[in-house]
Amino acid sequence: MTASEYKRLKEQGNVLDFTTLNTTRELLEKAGHQKLVRSITEIIANGEISKPILHNNQNSWTAFFQVSLTVEDIDLVISTLLDAEVAALDDNYETTAKASFYALMVNRWTELQQTVEMLGQTQRNSLGNTP
Repeated sequence: MTASEYKRLKEQGNVLDFTTLNTTRELLEKAGHQKLVRSITEIIANGEISKPILHNNQNSWTAFFQVSLTVEDIDLVISTLLDAEVAALDDNYETTAKASFYALMVNRWTELQQTVEMLGQTQRNSLGNTP
């Protein structure tokens, strides 16, 4: 794979980085959402976008993954992250670094959800179906 192919693949809307997926998996596990934990574990195990041979860092911490979850699953992820964001606010309900981190993760998952919804709409339209 060339560097330009890698860049194009990792910029697709259905791609998330390792830290986002791993942190999400940990939060989902604490919340008892084992089905989603298994799904994200599967994505981490099998969905990594191959890096170019000359990429300077081949470890998983710098990896990107193609994510294939349903809109409903992503809704549950976002809800769990929103709960974590609120729980990370300080006593005066002011933001903290941890709350800001969770807000960033909510944004990433929301962008992914929009991509999944758009792809679903495109597929329905190509089949001649309209919502």
